[in-house]
Amino acid sequence: MGQRNALLSGLACSVVILACSGESGDASISPETACNDAASAICDKVEECAPFISTAVFADRATCVARFKINCVSSFSANGTSATPTRAAQCARDARSATCEDLVGRMPPETCRTLPGALEDGAVCGHDAQCKNKLCRLAQGSACGACSALGAAGGACERPDDCDHGLTCVDQRCIAYGKSGNACGAKAPCLPTLGCNDGICAAPLAAGARCTFRLNQNPCEAAKGFYCHPKDGVCVAIGTAAPGGQCELSLERVTACTGGAECKIASGATTGPCVAPAADGAPCNDGEGPKCLGPARCTSGVCTVVDPASCK
Repeated sequence: MGQRNALLSGLACSVVILACSGESGDASISPETACNDAASAICDKVEECAPFISTAVFADRATCVARFKINCVSSFSANGTSATPTRAAQCARDARSATCEDLVGRMPPETCRTLPGALEDGAVCGHDAQCKNKLCRLAQGSACGACSALGAAGGACERPDDCDHGLTCVDQRCIAYGKSGNACGAKAPCLPTLGCNDGICAAPLAAGARCTFRLNQNPCEAAKGFYCHPKDGVCVAIGTAAPGGQCELSLERVTACTGGAECKIASGATTGPCVAPAADGAPCNDGEGPKCLGPARCTSGVCTVVDPASCK
């Protein structure tokens, strides 16, 4: 299961497709059409590259599309934004032909990368495309953020999107994903398309392949929902449980929650409930749960979807 956080980080980078920015272009492309195309491209690619994580986060494609479309149109009218429907539509086309390694490794096509906005560091923002240095840094619990710069390797971060392309966030520091042959472990994730096999990043093992279980390493195809069974020494499927069901982490089996639910296993136990994410507008708690389903954020104890154009 050590690769799941890395995969979620890669999934988070897909949001950049809805943050595409650039010069104004063909005015015949409506904001709604551009956002529909972008959301569809993201969700189709996630289904292709990381189907298990797609189910764990969104439950189904319709939910994926709906969540990624939120705030897309309003991003085109936010203060100082560089985002345009034309660029978003081109990004959607390019994303469909991107490799899984690039997409989940936070290396999207050039047309999907945010261009500088007009706002200086420190200015109030709600979207990366508003900021001159291409990052709207969001602190936990805040509705709007402050313009900042993407973190280089070793830079401070709270989430993968705080880091530059090709980097992820581990222990609040931006680090590069390990490539094939690099060392890996709990604090050194491989590219999400690879497995961590005996401490080395390598091509992931397929279902049914023999493997050696090691804590915080997964040599199997995690993106497709497989892990190394600690007793049997074989790559087997991770079980799934819907919100309200029971998750498990034991020597016998691993059962993960779907639909954005959080697995709450008490200390010393091996099973626990899958706590559903709070609905938009419902009470939330980032520590105790329930948490929000992005892009909603837990602000003043309520899951809030903030319009980027309202952050001034």
